[in-house]
Amino acid sequence: MAMQLSIDDSIDSLLEDDQSASRQRPLTKLDWLCLSLMKGAGPTRLDRLWNYLVALEAAGDYSATFCSELDSDLFVKLKWPKATASHAGQYCQHGLLSSETKAKLESTMEWLTEEFHYLLLKGEMDYPPKLSEIPVPPVLLYVKGNLNCLLNTCLGIVGARRCSRYGRQLGYQFAKQLSEVGITIVSGGATGIDSAAHEGANAAVKPNVAVMGTGLEKCYPKSNTRLFETILGTNGALVSEYPLMTVARPNLFPPRNRIISGLSEGILVVEATEKSGSLISASYALQHNREVFAIPGRINERNARGCHKLIQQGATLVMDLADILNELPAVAIQKLPDNTSSDAEQTKSETLFMQPVEAPVESLSKVAQSILICFERCDKDEVLEFSYLIDIIGCSVSDLMQALVELEMSACIEAHTTGYRQCYQYGGSR
Repeated sequence: MAMQLSIDDSIDSLLEDDQSASRQRPLTKLDWLCLSLMKGAGPTRLDRLWNYLVALEAAGDYSATFCSELDSDLFVKLKWPKATASHAGQYCQHGLLSSETKAKLESTMEWLTEEFHYLLLKGEMDYPPKLSEIPVPPVLLYVKGNLNCLLNTCLGIVGARRCSRYGRQLGYQFAKQLSEVGITIVSGGATGIDSAAHEGANAAVKPNVAVMGTGLEKCYPKSNTRLFETILGTNGALVSEYPLMTVARPNLFPPRNRIISGLSEGILVVEATEKSGSLISASYALQHNREVFAIPGRINERNARGCHKLIQQGATLVMDLADILNELPAVAIQKLPDNTSSDAEQTKSETLFMQPVEAPVESLSKVAQSILICFERCDKDEVLEFSYLIDIIGCSVSDLMQALVELEMSACIEAHTTGYRQCYQYGGSR
């Protein structure tokens, strides 16, 4: 079962109880927790130890897996740093912990006494079965929130942190629609597309999962604190493989992408550059035999190149919800889109993502109104250069600049590398 501990007894008493059993037993959840909290342990080294013990058991050498048989030399052979190996050996042989590790253990166990705080050990009944299928599943998984949503049929949605407004709208709308048909959204809690995906699921008031690249007591980024609270409020969950007080470091985020993929039936990439971290998630999905979906963009858009590369490599090109649902288990879907809808409903669906942001015409200057007319006459999402607008409208440079600022402040247009383009709003109620 998931670990929710009582700390009525002191840490010392708990460790003494382990010693009194002569440590002649395989590693317990408490043992794994203690080892994981040692400086220099980390998920990869824990996995290496786990696989070593599994191999011994498979060979029938059960006594060699007893805690007392694991000494410092063994941990060194398993490529643990020497200092960490020494601490691990002292713990396994004698039940001794450094003051630093003991303090971490105490705060972790206190955290686990709180409602909806869990610690899952690989192999337990509550451990997500999909996650256990991947090559390197977390040995320990911290969960805050609704434990059961990790067992739902999930889809990962990832993309650029510095996404376009249009990409953000797509991430939001796809997440909302998928949530409404019973798919649980999983993402990384970052800014940009990740945030849009969580917001879309929250708007549907459906559970969604944020996989943290930090400990759950140091959720990152801080600017998304309210978003994380809303995820919990919609019966979702925050998860992490890192100890609670682990702070943000660049090297911690790529590995969490394998958890996003591991929990999910597939990964939808909304926007990504050619070197985007989102492609790491897609790569993990391919390794894990998961579906990979990608939304195409304009061929000259930097944020579309990663998606186009995935499509060239065989990812499913996504234009609407059906492109995703057709590839997911039918049992997971609560309701399918009505294919017999009226022409009006079909038109509404087709324009769901492409409704221009409107500002009260009477509040705009004449030059600003003229600019909007220019955008209405061109293709959707087309970028209009400054020189083009000057030629078409025939006003002074200062008047045009003032009008462009006016429209940007109204969120009607956004600046682009080569000019300006119109902004679009979500097609549904938010």
